[in-house]
Amino acid sequence: LNTGKDIIRVYLDIDGIPSGTETIEIGPLSDTSIVNSISNPLDESDTHLFTLKDKLSPTIDSASINNENDFILFYASEGLWTDEGQEDPVTPEDFELGFTQNFNMGGTVTGATIAELTKQEGGSLDGGEKRIKIYLDLYPPGQPASGVEQILVKVTGGTSIYDRNGNPMDSGASTDSLTLHDRLPPGIDSLRIINSNDYANLYFSEGIYDSLSGPLVPGDFR
Repeated sequence: LNTGKDIIRVYLDIDGIPSGTETIEIGPLSDTSIVNSISNPLDESDTHLFTLKDKLSPTIDSASINNENDFILFYASEGLWTDEGQEDPVTPEDFELGFTQNFNMGGTVTGATIAELTKQEGGSLDGGEKRIKIYLDLYPPGQPASGVEQILVKVTGGTSIYDRNGNPMDSGASTDSLTLHDRLPPGIDSLRIINSNDYANLYFSEGIYDSLSGPLVPGDFR
């Protein structure tokens, strides 16, 4: 560094990734450490504060699926946009779904797609939302889930979602695997009557109860 310069570039050695809230104060070490050309000292109290720029990528905080399996409520660490310049809200194309039917466990829903995105309270996205409803179309249409199917939401790529400072969400970001809620009614699989006609055995698709959560009684049948 040459002496006598009135502009000095200060390089920073930063631990971690700044989130945009950290501040640094810079000033002379003492009243005699920095002087001008005729030895007038820079006062030790002549300091300046500056805030580091946000370089922290947005992340997925959590996600949950509603009881009807209609939508996933998606929570991000900060507001999201589909473009680096924060002009447009995120779109369904910014996300992908991972789906596991678990057929061997009795899964009845075979797949899912994203129908639309809205604000948590409803209505179109404006951009900058942290909480987003991801509405789902399940397949086959009208088929209730049996409660073993699993779904997750992941980012389409490393250039699809950005925060307010243009930091992209990591391309590997995804929610935890969410299990669809059981909406499949029980059914009678078969009936077998014994030779004496004294009684018949009813075989159901799953364990059943009285509608008041008690044991079954004759009045539950017709």
